[in-house]
Amino acid sequence: MRNIATMHSMTFVPCAQSVGWALAVVLSGCAGSVKHMQAVANVNTTLSSQEAAVVFIRPSTYGFPIQSSVFDVRTGQPMLLAGLVAAKKKLFYRTAPGPHLFMVMGESGDFLAANLAPGKTYYVVDAPRLGIAAARFSLRPLKTEEEALLPQWLAQTEWVVINAESSRWARENASEIQKKRAKYYPEWLSKPESTRPVLGPAGGR
Repeated sequence: MRNIATMHSMTFVPCAQSVGWALAVVLSGCAGSVKHMQAVANVNTTLSSQEAAVVFIRPSTYGFPIQSSVFDVRTGQPMLLAGLVAAKKKLFYRTAPGPHLFMVMGESGDFLAANLAPGKTYYVVDAPRLGIAAARFSLRPLKTEEEALLPQWLAQTEWVVINAESSRWARENASEIQKKRAKYYPEWLSKPESTRPVLGPAGGR
């Protein structure tokens, strides 16, 4: 099986000729292609008082050939795929209120602890960063200084939703996904608690 960091790679026309990959992204503003997901114009974002939601948004074009995969890590249950997020895409994840642990995967794995209040929607940035062979990703709550940018980010990104192909991908790669969790979760726990990102109840709207 191929390295899971490269499994989301998409066939694409090079963004620029005779320049480095990073420079091509800057020059072109490329959006990532959608694979194992469905792009849609709109999603239903209405919540009941027994629901909460997280919008995972990837406004950056950095690492555009690679999709990240986001999971809800549930205690005593299999991890649940929230979705795959390409560059310039966003994902609406409807779930139950309360504590959650989210994992994002690219070349490596990273985590975000969350405590979601009923009836609230939270915004989380899916942030690509430099890896060795492919992009790595981190999840972090929206920063205070980014609040003013959120309307622009929402307007410039496209909704994606999971479908049967998403579920098939998760089943076929379950073993590799679990290996990433087993390797990187202890590393994340070993970090000082103050450095681990947390999405608190007050962050919802």
